[in-house]
Parts: sequence; structure tokens; C-alpha cells
Amino acid sequence: LIEGINRNRSINRLCIGTDLGGVSFRNLTPFFRNNNDRLAQLDLRFEVGLECAQSIAFALDTSQCESLEEISIEDCNLSDEGLTVIATALRTYRQLEDLHLKNNNIGL
Repeated sequence: LIEGINRNRSINRLCIGTDLGGVSFRNLTPFFRNNNDRLAQLDLRFEVGLECAQSIAFALDTSQCESLEEISIEDCNLSDEGLTVIATALRTYRQLEDLHLKNNNIGL
């Protein structure tokens, strides 16, 4: 699955509803690089623990996806620490317009 996604160069919205397994998200880095002028929306709908948040941050930070305008990480059990890691990776994403984080474990 990940290999097929990485080859695709026309996806403008990626919705992942299943846990790829922590470090496995790093394997999507080529996808983000290949689609850095197309991907506008990233929607994650699975449990995002710290290891997974670090993996997501790595993929976003190293790919610098220039077209990404919206990220949704809702109902993912994301913690303060996980959010901090992802937010750090997004520090250069000036084009990002929407960041949806409702129903997580942030600030609890």
C-alpha cells in the first residue's frame, strides 16, 4: 500500500484511517516529496501516539510539502507532546490555512 501511494503523483487529498504503525509513516516521505505541489489536504483518523507523531513530523519536515493547506488530526488521542513535535515540523508551512485538532488529549 505505502509503495503504491509513494509512486502516485496526482493525489491532492490523503485520508488515512488506519494506523500505519509508528515509524511506518516515515515511509511516506517519498509521497510527500513527489506530491509537494499537489497535496492540499492531509486527514489522519487513527490513534497518534508519540512515536507516530514523531514519524509524521519527520515526513512533513523533510518533504516541505508546499501545497499543503489543511491538516486534520481529529479524534486521534494526540497528546500535548505529540502536538508539539508535529507543530515544530510545521513551523515553515506558511501556506497552511487550517489545522483541525478537536477531540484529542491536548491540554488535559
